[in-house]
Amino acid sequence: MKKLLDLFKTSRKSYWVRSGTYTLLGRSSNLIFGFVNFLVLVRALTVDELGTYTLFMTICTFMELIKGGFIGNPLIQYSSTLTGNEYTKVISASLFLNICISLLQVVVILVFAFWLSDFWSAPELKQMFIIYAITYVINIPLSHMNCIQQANFDFKGSFYSNFFRQLIMFSFILSYLFGYKYDVVDLSYVQLVSIAVALAFGVYFGKQYFSFDKNISKEWLAKLWNYGKYTFGTNVSSNFLRNIDSWMLAKMISPLATGFYNPAIRLGNLFEVPTTTLTSIAFPKLVQRIKNEGEGAARHLYEKSTGYIFAIMLPVVSLVVIFADYVVLIIAGEGFEETVPILRITMLYGLIVPFNRQFGITLSALGKPHYNFYFVFGNAIVNTILNYFFIKQFGLIGAALATLTTFLLTLIYNQYYIHNKLNVKWKRIFGYSLAFYKVGYAKAKSIF
Repeated sequence: MKKLLDLFKTSRKSYWVRSGTYTLLGRSSNLIFGFVNFLVLVRALTVDELGTYTLFMTICTFMELIKGGFIGNPLIQYSSTLTGNEYTKVISASLFLNICISLLQVVVILVFAFWLSDFWSAPELKQMFIIYAITYVINIPLSHMNCIQQANFDFKGSFYSNFFRQLIMFSFILSYLFGYKYDVVDLSYVQLVSIAVALAFGVYFGKQYFSFDKNISKEWLAKLWNYGKYTFGTNVSSNFLRNIDSWMLAKMISPLATGFYNPAIRLGNLFEVPTTTLTSIAFPKLVQRIKNEGEGAARHLYEKSTGYIFAIMLPVVSLVVIFADYVVLIIAGEGFEETVPILRITMLYGLIVPFNRQFGITLSALGKPHYNFYFVFGNAIVNTILNYFFIKQFGLIGAALATLTTFLLTLIYNQYYIHNKLNVKWKRIFGYSLAFYKVGYAKAKSIF
């Protein structure tokens, strides 16, 4: 018993346990809220409305990821290893960039709101994007506070701000079960309120790490810009890669097609929680360990994290692929039979994404974000071309086949590169997977 208590006390002090707990709780709450939200929305909205809301949310995610690449990654990369006056200079320069880039994005949102509404034949999008422009301004300080907490290896505030943000949206969506009728525009108003509440938690937990110098350092502005332009490009390309299928379906077929396609994508995203959790906590620690131990630490963390995530994803993916008919029926209800074969394909993404995503953060931590940008940008172009021809040839399922093909091509090339760069070996990755299962542990251990 004493040994167990000592182990518990020790584990509580561990960065991986402490930060991993908050991050996993955050991802799990997203999973639960998102899952229940989806269950209700497919019943509360028509398929057309669901398609419109899907398009709206992909643009919202797209905009936030753009800023995350331009602001979040550079801030974490530099501030996580600095103290004193230099730390303050980085935080101040990053906030200045955050404000400038966010206001530019607000202008872009307002300019393209009407065009996108006509392009996708979804008139509700006009008002939804105008409301979102206000939401995005409120998100400026929230995103900054969350980033500086992550840079200081503290994930508590991000968890609480995200949790209550999700809870407000969840509570509103759930009101449908009690007879309240709402539409997609109402959902965008609730998103605005939820961001405002999340900001209060972000400021409360993040203020201890915040410092500001009104004399913005041009040197740090240049460094953040030069690093951020590549991670920005990577995030844009990555999100474009993941959403181009939905966007092209809406244009080449109709928003209705996106409504049928969305359940498969949403379910696939739900099961990527282990990947996104480990990626979030690994990046700042990876930066620190590479600085202290050299590039060898990157190889070890890449192989171990990827192996563990693959071990978690394999049984989940297998079960969903086998029982896809029942999963779609339970989740989406009647009328979504076309989603079943798409789900079987999109679930396979879960076995490939861990390799590609860990590859991306490893290159960023090594100070080579431009290489990652080139890879992801090329993949986005390939995926766009494949989607065009596959959708024309196979219709709805062609979008899923095109994205799966792109992910496979990406996997092959990325693994070739990282093997030559860091001597990453698949046998060690799968060795960690075996060790995770605790099956043939002695044999798995001997591989290392």
